[in-house]
Amino acid sequence: MKKTLALIMIAAIMLTVCACAYAGPKGKYEEPESGASITFNGKEAVFVDNNGTNTFPYTMDGETIVIELTNGRLIKFCTYSEEEDTVYLNIDDGSKVSFLKVDEETGGR
Repeated sequence: MKKTLALIMIAAIMLTVCACAYAGPKGKYEEPESGASITFNGKEAVFVDNNGTNTFPYTMDGETIVIELTNGRLIKFCTYSEEEDTVYLNIDDGSKVSFLKVDEETGGR
């Protein structure tokens, strides 16, 4: 009986850990032409471009990255493709700018 109870508890803990797995971009993504980058750590998105560095909290809503600006406004102009491991900046005209995953070890894509 104790073994069965222990196995049930272990299974429940494993399912809880798996259910809480982080879904979304993780690490550094770079736009090849401009060199601008976005780094995601699960809580914050760090944007780096010619104008400097900005850090904002974010959450995932499906494939949409919801960024909270310092004034509390939520913006939804980025999406994430898990299959391609690519972040897209969606432009008003319907086009997209691709931010490709950077290999952390080599610094390349």
